[in-house]
Amino acid sequence: MNKGQTALVPSLDDRLVEVSLEVKRKLVERIVISPSFSKSERLSSFLLHICTLDQQGRLNEISEQQIGEAVFGRPQNYDPSIDGIVRSHASRLRLRLDQYFTQEGVNEPIRLHIPRGAYVPFYAPRPHDKLAQEDTPTFSRLPHPRPLSDTPPRRLLYRIAAFCLLLLTVSVLSFEFARSKFPVIERLLSAVDPSPTDKLWQALFQPGRETLFVVGDGGANMFENMATRQLTTEEYSSRSWLKEPLAQTPSGFSWAPIATRNYTPYFSVDLAVKLARLPQVSDGQLTTMFARDLRLDNLKDSQAILIGGPNYNPWEQLFSRDQNFRMIYDAVENSISIVNLHPQSGEPAIFQWRQTDTKSHYGYSLITLSKNLNHNGHVLILQGATAQGDKAAADFLLARKEIEPFLRKALGQNGQLEDFEIVLETSFVAGGNTDTHVVGFRIHHSG
Repeated sequence: MNKGQTALVPSLDDRLVEVSLEVKRKLVERIVISPSFSKSERLSSFLLHICTLDQQGRLNEISEQQIGEAVFGRPQNYDPSIDGIVRSHASRLRLRLDQYFTQEGVNEPIRLHIPRGAYVPFYAPRPHDKLAQEDTPTFSRLPHPRPLSDTPPRRLLYRIAAFCLLLLTVSVLSFEFARSKFPVIERLLSAVDPSPTDKLWQALFQPGRETLFVVGDGGANMFENMATRQLTTEEYSSRSWLKEPLAQTPSGFSWAPIATRNYTPYFSVDLAVKLARLPQVSDGQLTTMFARDLRLDNLKDSQAILIGGPNYNPWEQLFSRDQNFRMIYDAVENSISIVNLHPQSGEPAIFQWRQTDTKSHYGYSLITLSKNLNHNGHVLILQGATAQGDKAAADFLLARKEIEPFLRKALGQNGQLEDFEIVLETSFVAGGNTDTHVVGFRIHHSG
């Protein structure tokens, strides 16, 4: 090492200095939103991934193999000796960290290191003489300080308070601007300090796992209206109903049989596009599937989002057995009800909507989070008594300010979301939603 050159890796004594978890988190946040990192999504994701595992004590998961799969989308059991993407990005990451700590982070008291030949980060205090040299400005002439007695203490405190308030305001505005301007920052921050809404999306969109977005079947709804009965999951999955006379082309008509009609409400397409843009969703992770093309095995181990009421998506019946609120379609009355099995104080036993009730200007929706059939993933279900109810449920789901208070209540002792049910009542005017509010809420605590 040349004389005067600063070592990149501190001594062992420096490494043994304990750094609190909060200090680590705040340092990583400052790094990933800095100009050195905010425009490099891969390096930011790399750094955030290994630092998050380190902060969670999962050091055994920090390896070249695991990083390649989780951060760079490499297939399981790929050969790192052939594909060196992790090593090449690790070198770039170390250089970018050097850049940060000599520019934006020049005054950071703690230095984050990624040692060569390894990927477990560690934190060490920076040499005091180096910080003193960086922090001490050089002036040819300094003005004499004004005696403290010349400035009234109260006025001085007011000035300091006003300056701090101004600094805080500018910082918040700059942070929110950066967060809205750069999706990568939103993605990284949601992983470092996730809100309840972030935890919902993290539960549904896990790294390396596909999430099925299953849209409703308009043909099934047409058949049920004509047959005046609701299809069971067994009938629907076996497709036996498609062979019944009502599913065929009626005599004297030229329209196509239901089996060839793949209709779905438009709002499902709009919701899929919005979900695909969430910061927690990787490219290609959300797979859209027509309900009729789904198979039972898909719901055993997959993550899934099911869309449409019971008359559009019979698969939802598989997950209603353990729920308090159950949406039921009565084809004879052409009505959809949400049955409340165990009403709480002030709750009705049935939330009912009828198509023939022209005086009602409101409808109901149901949002539920459940485990998949093998209890190793999650299934989110959105059901509406009408198409407007479906849309209201989708809007509520994406409105962070609206859904966040209920998701916060659903957080378990481990900080993860428990299964929940939310019943919504929505007012309609001229086909649009004017007001949506929660009229029923349940949490299913695990264990």
